[in-house]
Amino acid sequence: QSLIDLNRAGIGLMEIVTEPDFENGIDCSSFVREVQLMMRQLQVCLGSFREGALRVDANISVHKPSEPLGVRSEVKNLGSLKDLRNAVDFEIKRQKSVLKNGGTVINETRTFDSESGKTIPMRDKERLQDYRFMPEPNLPPLYLYDNSTAAQSRDQNTTNIDEEIQNMPPLPRDVRNKLINDYNLSLRNVYVLVNEDKGVTFFNEVMKYSNSPPNFIANFIVNDLLGVFNANDIKIRNSPISPDILAEIVDIKESGYSTVAYCSQLVELYLKQDITERPKTVVDNNGWRQIVDTETLKPVCVKILKENPKLVKKYFKGKEDKALSSLLMKALNETQMKGHPVLMKKIFTELLEEEKQK
Repeated sequence: QSLIDLNRAGIGLMEIVTEPDFENGIDCSSFVREVQLMMRQLQVCLGSFREGALRVDANISVHKPSEPLGVRSEVKNLGSLKDLRNAVDFEIKRQKSVLKNGGTVINETRTFDSESGKTIPMRDKERLQDYRFMPEPNLPPLYLYDNSTAAQSRDQNTTNIDEEIQNMPPLPRDVRNKLINDYNLSLRNVYVLVNEDKGVTFFNEVMKYSNSPPNFIANFIVNDLLGVFNANDIKIRNSPISPDILAEIVDIKESGYSTVAYCSQLVELYLKQDITERPKTVVDNNGWRQIVDTETLKPVCVKILKENPKLVKKYFKGKEDKALSSLLMKALNETQMKGHPVLMKKIFTELLEEEKQK
């Protein structure tokens, strides 16, 4: 017995058709990205292009202001936001060029070649296409109503649109506004967290365990954690590092208990090894505590100055920033990256200014 699944038969398909509201490829890809986020937020599907759960057909036409819409071409089966953006922009240029040279835009179906960055004709649509549509007996009719028609529409086979809207979780736009208004996060961090599947959920979980400011937590997730995850092809929804462990690493960095470099190593360790100790214990066992007292760091800075007279002269000649940067790097190496950089820079500046006054 052979069973054939034709065109994903048996898998529900939802088709969203928009008005001609977009003017370029960026508009189109931004809209589709927002739809993708909404599908995930509403737990409809992941909307993954890679897994074939989302495809886009783009209908493009050009016209002059105050004139009717032009003849459209349809670019089929676009499989990424990048392809969508590039296909729309190319097709706009192509159609403008055709009309400028006295030609006529044909109502046709085209495909996009991502290697050449061009759309290619597939078939024309001048003749009416007969798709031989037949009702699906296993899909009963869907009856919708709202509160204005509720009185005459009470039936178990009907759906109240207003009730469904009230029961929906917050949409991406609402989540973005909350992150900005409640936690004062930067726009960049907000968009990264919302665009990352389960990113906001993970951020909220870390917040429960951390004593650090929300923006510091968001910065760490976006810049430190996701950097390591992306390098290892790991999604935050499958994070092998639990929120409470990450919260402790964030607090270690924020409090200055350990350095930025060692906190990054902590993330790598918890990602690649089965560690049972808490992050603070790992820092103590490895001798990764940051040196933050002046009495320990000042002799190191004095030593570096004595060993690098050329950099001292460079500082006195007016190249303070470059000289300090080089001196600081040498001091960090001397302390095995454990010295507090801000404190050491302050010590260097004080020592050099004292020397200048002599």
